[in-house]
Amino acid sequence: MIAILATACIAVWQSRQQHTSALALHRAESRHARREAAKSLLVICRNCARAAAHFAAELSSRDYIYKVASGEKHFDFEELTALRDAAASVQLHSLPDVLIGPAMSLAATIRQLRQTVDIAIREHRKMDAESFENLFRTLDEMASSLSATTQDVQIELDRLQSSEESRVA
Repeated sequence: MIAILATACIAVWQSRQQHTSALALHRAESRHARREAAKSLLVICRNCARAAAHFAAELSSRDYIYKVASGEKHFDFEELTALRDAAASVQLHSLPDVLIGPAMSLAATIRQLRQTVDIAIREHRKMDAESFENLFRTLDEMASSLSATTQDVQIELDRLQSSEESRVA
């Protein structure tokens, strides 16, 4: 009788230990997946910020916009579309909660950049000097915003990594 009770107690204890171990493994895998998603977001942010700065510099003159609209100069709309799609495809539920806001900001800014460029190319003949100045200022502000978002994501990723390292230690 004692042997049966001892065996049952050992089985219950082993079951609890196995459950605790499985939960710890699941938490570790979840933290790793969120960290990898955050790293991916950072890469997308960096690429979007660099591209926005490039596009703002490229589209910084009235003449260049006219040449792009007339087909004399090439503008990489496909790259801008690819960046917009990459930013929009970030799965918010897989990110740490502190990065959801920056991810949404990234997607909104790159989408607005694409729309702004589309409108400028389509409406360039109707734009006056003030409209062009507003366009150039807006493009620069969007590039600055994406750079700031990238810095925010980097800071939060560093915080997440340091807090995880302190948990392990």
